[in-house]
Amino acid sequence: MAPRLLTRPRQFFTDRETELNGVLGAGLAVLFSLVLTSIVGASLWLFGQTLGAVGAEFWQAVTDALPLVFLAVLVLWFVLGVALFLGAKLGGGRGTFGATLEVTAWGLLPTLLGVAVVCAALVVYGAQADLAVDSLAALGTRLQSLQTGFSGLAVLLLQIGVGAWQAFLWAAGLRVAHDLDRFSAVVTAVVVAVLLVVLV
Repeated sequence: MAPRLLTRPRQFFTDRETELNGVLGAGLAVLFSLVLTSIVGASLWLFGQTLGAVGAEFWQAVTDALPLVFLAVLVLWFVLGVALFLGAKLGGGRGTFGATLEVTAWGLLPTLLGVAVVCAALVVYGAQADLAVDSLAALGTRLQSLQTGFSGLAVLLLQIGVGAWQAFLWAAGLRVAHDLDRFSAVVTAVVVAVLLVVLV
């Protein structure tokens, strides 16, 4: 199912046209949020093992934040669903909000893969770099330096790639769920994807 969604999304959504619904969308959003939170948690635990004296303090901060990560993904899914639904309606779409929520949820899959890549890179960085810092503030300064140079460019390109992939999936889903023409579907999907990249 996932390979066809990622490579032939129009056909994937066409096959599910009469089954698209918000209940499945919510279930997918919860599943993706759980998986994403687990990936982030596991990666940061591994990263924390490289921090020496501040490792325990770092992990405590992570565990405090993980429930918020889970909730943030769900809120993001719903907000994106509203944005895609409104955009589809402005383009003359006839689909339901529930169907849009499922399309939105499937479009989170590239985000999941992108987060996995970033987390893996962070673990590798932690294993190779000397991160013997004496405070979380010092660690924050070290990590902020990753936002510049080659690593910062790589993350930006990854964000753009994920956003383009999401727009591709959402446009295909909106064309099916809302019977939109290609132009309206692409414009709606691209605008929402760009806003997501800029804001997140």
